[in-house]
Amino acid sequence: MEKHIKVYLNRFWDNPLCEICWDVAVDVHHIQERSKFWKKTKHLQDSIDNLIWLCRKHHEQAHWIWKKIDKESLITMHKDKLLW
Repeated sequence: MEKHIKVYLNRFWDNPLCEICWDVAVDVHHIQERSKFWKKTKHLQDSIDNLIWLCRKHHEQAHWIWKKIDKESLITMHKDKLLW
C-alpha cells in the first residue's frame, strides 16, 4: 500500500467515500501535485491536508487539463472533512 493511502486511512479509517459526491471512493488524490514539492518540503506531499478521497469520475476531472474541479474547491471540501 502506498504511503499516502496509509496516511489517509490512519486518519479516516471508515469506508472511503468521495468527498465531493459521497459515492464510493477509489483513489486518494494529492490536492497539490507531488511535483510541486521540493526536497525540503517533500514530507508535506503526503500530509493529510494534501490528500482527498475521490471517486473515479471526480479523480479524472481533477486531472483534466481543463479542470472541472479546481484546487480551491478541493481544499475547501477537504477542510470541512478534517473538522469532523
